[in-house]
Amino acid sequence: MHPLFLAWLTLSVALGCTPKGTEPPPGGWAHSTPTLVFQALDRGESQLLLVKRNSFKTWVVVPNVGAKADDHVLLSMGTERSEVESLQLEEPTARVLDIAHILVTDAETSSRVALGIRPKGALSISQVYESPNRLNGERIVVHGTVTSAERADGSVWIHLQDGRRTSGELRPLLDLTVQSKQMLLVHQPATFEGVLRKDQGTRIGDQSTALLENATLVDSPL
Repeated sequence: MHPLFLAWLTLSVALGCTPKGTEPPPGGWAHSTPTLVFQALDRGESQLLLVKRNSFKTWVVVPNVGAKADDHVLLSMGTERSEVESLQLEEPTARVLDIAHILVTDAETSSRVALGIRPKGALSISQVYESPNRLNGERIVVHGTVTSAERADGSVWIHLQDGRRTSGELRPLLDLTVQSKQMLLVHQPATFEGVLRKDQGTRIGDQSTALLENATLVDSPL
């Protein structure tokens, strides 16, 4: 059993309450900022939740664990649902994620897990840009936070950042373009392995980003 889930289970039993959630995902929780349930709709064995991370809101379909509005939750990585009309949402949405693992938790635990840990041996985005010539054409492992994820041309195009800039506060944030098959949530930490291609990513201002080509998702350490 995952240590975080075991600790939460032990604490909940000690307090006389029953934890609400599934077993944790094998790769850990996809969680880089506290996630709050904004709206909860029961759908029999599943729930449709509108979750909020910072100012971003996303609909997710999860197992019915009795989550309610204002609950803090941990979520696993999700896959984009291609058909959303059957969900009968009041407002049409272009994106709903199916998520298999959820744990209702408290604000403190949510914040602690959101800190994230870069796996041993993985490079940060800023480290990639410190040696782009040396790493060009090499297979590397990179860790960062997802800032966008879009499907196009048979791939999912993800942008990873680590909050660092090239130089000066007015310069754009360092950004790595990742070509993958896995759709991820904005704001979740992610680790990818792939071949680095210098200056073949998206152009931001006067800067061309590097591309991590045909990247595969590496399990999170959490």
